[in-house]
Amino acid sequence: MLARALPLPQGMKRLLVLALLVVGACGPPPHEIETSTGSGSTTGTSGTTGSTCNSTDTWSGFAEGFFSDHCASCHSAFTDYATVKGDESSIRGAIAAGFMPQGQPLDPNTQTRIVAWLDCGAPR
Repeated sequence: MLARALPLPQGMKRLLVLALLVVGACGPPPHEIETSTGSGSTTGTSGTTGSTCNSTDTWSGFAEGFFSDHCASCHSAFTDYATVKGDESSIRGAIAAGFMPQGQPLDPNTQTRIVAWLDCGAPR
């Protein structure tokens, strides 16, 4: 990563990471991004044609275990659905950019899966 390659003081590294997280979280709202399902239609937040959801995962079926296994050791509040839901945009940006979870990189399938769940509006 850029922060490792440059000989910066620790405070500057943190500032750089924070700036990258903010920039990474910028972009159109999920409901304005369309993805192809391969069948010529798109799916989205509520699973309906025309929006962005391509995940059938739920909090109880996948995400709760993900946050417990990968995030709770540093972010204990992320075991609570309301906390994750309230901060889903910045969480999505950090995971999608590969900044989180620190020290335990996600395999690409898990990263794609949790980002897709967040893009779907973090269904319970």
